[in-house]
Amino acid sequence: MPFTTHASLTAACTAAQAAAHHVITLVAGLDGHRYYLVTSTPDLGATAPYVHGAVAGQSAHAEMHFICDWPEILRDFRTSAGRLPKRCELFLSHSPCRNEDDRASPPMTVSGVDYGTSCKDKLTLFFRKNGSIRFSLRYWLRFASAEAITGEQLRANFGELDFGRMTPENNYGNPLPRITA
Repeated sequence: MPFTTHASLTAACTAAQAAAHHVITLVAGLDGHRYYLVTSTPDLGATAPYVHGAVAGQSAHAEMHFICDWPEILRDFRTSAGRLPKRCELFLSHSPCRNEDDRASPPMTVSGVDYGTSCKDKLTLFFRKNGSIRFSLRYWLRFASAEAITGEQLRANFGELDFGRMTPENNYGNPLPRITA
């Protein structure tokens, strides 16, 4: 199981801080009841199409693992809570990669759905396909090309999604580790 389950956001973020500094972390909180930590697998610059579970040690961004693991995450949540979630809050160490990035995630197909290049495009499609759940996304640092644009420009990339940066001003502090190249 590539994700770990935690009873609180604090526990999940503590585990994320302990992750290796070359991985990107994603914490998914479902209805404030369960939290799931998902990490990237290096090398983040891979360009070959990703096949979840097909090749051990294959490179994938954390968002890719999250999408692939979603059915198992939902099963775990349903077992624990006795129902499906209504809300999913995503906390990422870095903003999702975009098509403009040199290290944008490669395309992948999951359960017959083709997810294009970039985690931004993958998540946008994933959120649409799971419309019964209200998603929000917070990130700590900007990934690659997002460093060169304003917060408003980055937010505009995600349309109507509740999207923003975690800052001490909005009570987030620094919950996730900083990547060191």
